[in-house]
Amino acid sequence: MKRTHVTQWRQWAIVIVLLWVQLGLRGWQITRRDPYIDEAYHLARASVVWDFEQHPGRFAHGKLLVYFWLGLFERTPSEALPVARLSIVVWSLISGAAIYAVGRRLAGHGVGALALALYGVLPLAVFYERLAMSDPFAAGLAGLVAWRSLVFAHAVNRSQPLTRHGIGLGVLIGLATLAKLTLVLLPLLPVWAALVFVNTPIHSITRRLRALRPTMTLSAIIVGLMWAPVLIPAWYADVTGDPFVLINRYNIQRDDPGAPTDSRDYVEQLWPVLADFVTREFLIVIGAAFVIGLVIASSQRAALFLLSWLVFLTAPLIAGARLPTAHYYVPMAAPVVLILALAAAQVWRQIGALRWPGARFTLQTAISSGLAVWIGLFALPWLHTELADPARTDFTGLNDLFYQSGMLTGDPGIRQAADTLTAAEPQNAPVYATWSVCHMLRLFTARPITCLGETTPRGDLIAGLQRDLPPGGTAYLAISGYGPFHENIDGLAWELAAEYDRVRVNRPVNIWRLWWAAEDP
Repeated sequence: MKRTHVTQWRQWAIVIVLLWVQLGLRGWQITRRDPYIDEAYHLARASVVWDFEQHPGRFAHGKLLVYFWLGLFERTPSEALPVARLSIVVWSLISGAAIYAVGRRLAGHGVGALALALYGVLPLAVFYERLAMSDPFAAGLAGLVAWRSLVFAHAVNRSQPLTRHGIGLGVLIGLATLAKLTLVLLPLLPVWAALVFVNTPIHSITRRLRALRPTMTLSAIIVGLMWAPVLIPAWYADVTGDPFVLINRYNIQRDDPGAPTDSRDYVEQLWPVLADFVTREFLIVIGAAFVIGLVIASSQRAALFLLSWLVFLTAPLIAGARLPTAHYYVPMAAPVVLILALAAAQVWRQIGALRWPGARFTLQTAISSGLAVWIGLFALPWLHTELADPARTDFTGLNDLFYQSGMLTGDPGIRQAADTLTAAEPQNAPVYATWSVCHMLRLFTARPITCLGETTPRGDLIAGLQRDLPPGGTAYLAISGYGPFHENIDGLAWELAAEYDRVRVNRPVNIWRLWWAAEDP
């Protein structure tokens, strides 16, 4: 008994150390990377979501719950970004803990710990869990659903009361789908887990499904009740011609020349996007790990559960998404590291059963070396670059466009423009800005800024000036990525107050001072 107690403490100590390492890697120099435009959008929505001045579904974009989480930590502009990012860093511990819990339940402490260690240094997870994004937030909830699905399956096999499991799963599934609408197939996972780990003959599955019906009905009712405050007003708004933005339609209706034409084209474009974070070889090994897990009899059920988890997460994206971006796949990191750990443990065990010591040593050394090479030659150098000098992180294609090109990030030019607007006199002068630069500027100045429509900047500016700019008054306009659309507004005079170059993209930020021409500026 004493030895068992010591072993348990040793195991928990390993888990705690791994979670601290995970926390440290994600929290280290959290503001080194320039803010990404999606972070600015999320923080703008989070700043108003708790006011309930309008229904949150109007700006949900398929990720409603993260705005409430980020809104809990609302701060001044100078503090908003680091605090929001750190809130996601802390949340990532839920993902790590869920991964260990799933691994331990599937195949013991060793698999859980190895999966957690891999997750701790996985560049895909580290990168996005250092940003104020919705995907790592949803990943934690998806991990909890997977863990509780296994607990539920165990309870089914032991003929235990299922009501509390149904309630817990209903709440978690409701939260997960509210966190990210792409998790729409996740409600299938508990039922599938109960079928995969069933101890009754195959011909009894129909009877098992009938037995699960009351519990799953209870879960479905809870999910429906959680979604009702969103769906009922959304239905009414749609009927009255003022629809909510429950999903980002650009991601599913993209029709520009570079958009994928079908699911196969989408996967082909996605492959190099993911490879930037894990290497192409790693992606191939994932496939091999699933094959190994499904072939070895002792791990077939666990591998089938993990494969199904992965399919439920990816199928909606492959079938419907038209923007092959890596952040959608952060929730998939959990089943991926778990199948790698499971396959490694199974192969290690099979090798250990060999009769020839030399062969055992050679093969086990090969497995250990392969893992060490990927971590030592790719993962750790990648993380060192990202944490120390993010501008040097090696990205290609869409990843370079999103995070390195400067097109969608807030670089020093944005900061300088924000400082100029903060100091501009008079302090009560209205300030307007074009769409993307507007949200970036809000990260660095407390001065109120009116964001002009992405496709209607001129019309919005005219309406704003007629409303806010009195005769003899002054207004300011920040433009980046647009021509000088203010120059042909009747009766308006202007002068260039400042111009700031961007670091890596030819999109300077121009700040114009505006007044009505009939008045002295």
